[in-house]
Amino acid sequence: KPFERMGAEFTKIKGTGIGLTITQQLISMMGGVVGLESEEGKGSKFWIELALSDEQESAQSEANQVGRTITKKQQCKNIIYVEDDPVNAHLMEAIIRKMSNHQIEIARTGSEGLKLILEQLPDVVLLDLGLPDMDGYEVLEKMRAHPQARNIPAIAMTAKAMMQDVERGERAGFDDYIVKPARAAELLKSIELVQRVC
Repeated sequence: KPFERMGAEFTKIKGTGIGLTITQQLISMMGGVVGLESEEGKGSKFWIELALSDEQESAQSEANQVGRTITKKQQCKNIIYVEDDPVNAHLMEAIIRKMSNHQIEIARTGSEGLKLILEQLPDVVLLDLGLPDMDGYEVLEKMRAHPQARNIPAIAMTAKAMMQDVERGERAGFDDYIVKPARAAELLKSIELVQRVC
């Protein structure tokens, strides 16, 4: 978890608690894993595992996979991503801008996100469920209560992967439920498949 330092924040040990979070998310996006061996009082050893591949071939394969989901009518969408974690927000922005023609705007709180959604009426909303002021479910509820925003597709973005969490997201009315860190192809496919109901 970002900024979680297991009590080290009360010692003289420097750090912010985001290094491992950034590493884990980047490695997961590349299809790899992060490993750990730790022994109390002696220290910890971390490692990463990534598949070897030709860089150009791999990038082309990912681009082709994403491209297959895009139709001419759906090539460009306006997206609002409501996310308070700057690491997640930055990664999402990089994915969207690099691998699609979509436009994305970031809101850092639920109230800021709701304001943007009602002002801009975007094509898709990505909602983090664990926001500081109101959670993603409350933002979705307020969206659905607004006549102009009620049919905007909303995708839940969360680290909660238990079946009851997914079922709660479906019951709440999310159009899709993506567990973070999301793979780029999975995310863009979801964005392309959700449709505004007119």
